[in-house]
Amino acid sequence: MGGTGIKSLVLDFSQLFMSAFFAGDKYLKYTTSYGTSISGCYIFLKTLFNYLDTFHPHRVFIVTDTGKSVYRRKLYRDYKKGRSAFSTETQRREWQRQRKIIYDCLRVSPFHFVSSTDVEADSIISFIVRVMSKVGSVTIVSRDKDFYQLKAFGVEIFDPVSKTFLQREDIAKAYGFDSAEFQYEQLPLLIAIMGDKDEVPGIKSLGPKFCSILIEKVLKNHPQLRSPKEFLDVLSSMEWGKWQKKINLILDRKDQFEVNYKLCNLLEDDPTLVPSLLYNYILEEKKFDMDVFMDVVRQYELEVVIREDILINFLNKWKVELKQSSYPELYRKAKRMATVLATQKGSLVV
Repeated sequence: MGGTGIKSLVLDFSQLFMSAFFAGDKYLKYTTSYGTSISGCYIFLKTLFNYLDTFHPHRVFIVTDTGKSVYRRKLYRDYKKGRSAFSTETQRREWQRQRKIIYDCLRVSPFHFVSSTDVEADSIISFIVRVMSKVGSVTIVSRDKDFYQLKAFGVEIFDPVSKTFLQREDIAKAYGFDSAEFQYEQLPLLIAIMGDKDEVPGIKSLGPKFCSILIEKVLKNHPQLRSPKEFLDVLSSMEWGKWQKKINLILDRKDQFEVNYKLCNLLEDDPTLVPSLLYNYILEEKKFDMDVFMDVVRQYELEVVIREDILINFLNKWKVELKQSSYPELYRKAKRMATVLATQKGSLVV
């Protein structure tokens, strides 16, 4: 997390806690004095403090949602429907119970915890990245390929499994592309053709191999190409020979392609999704009381995980950052951008 200004660490709560929960369920049996499992909570908090110690951020954003997106469901009613990671109802309820414990801890923590009932976490993370990249550097910790396109804003993406920062070649490999000659802003165009894990319906018979051809023949030669309309215009203007039938599949399904693009695009997300209070929340220092935080942590018998030395260091870093002379100018720049992006619509809990 190099660079000047504020160093922001952005965590996708759902993915990180899900990994912690299943790891705890399988490998670590950590229980309270009254026999209740808190293994997932233990691993999540331990991982969080490891990230604090590794990245030394000034600001930490932990973002989650309820698993639905009003905006994207309007575009495609089956968006993220039918997804379940749990093998039994009992397992799902246990996950909910431990998740509530972590929620209680995060709400009184010094970290910015954002939860939404009708705005997808991906959209909130995109908003945070767009604002905080104006005041410093941003690192996202996630294995979710949806965030790869956000590298267009200069963010770093850290893979929590391989423990490496992803480069363009890693991203091409993750999608199955044979070529890395694309711009990050062009990824939504390719995903709109292939489809993805969120039940975004790809165009039949067109996968990573064909997208590799499009990268070499189109995107490589048109690095400024961004919009679906411009992309389709270029496709229709070219001679494709043996590939013409596949190109026609895209051109004949123009409406589906454009809907897919809106579903997977995080670069220009609908600004009405983000309530105006969000930009104030993410730019201001969160009020924090160490005694209140530790009381909640002790209530759930998780105090053994808390590294107070790391926590105090985190708090001191933010106070030092506030004193830097460049901060007021950067703050005003980010606030102007946030004001443009934010509106009164949306439902958010902070």
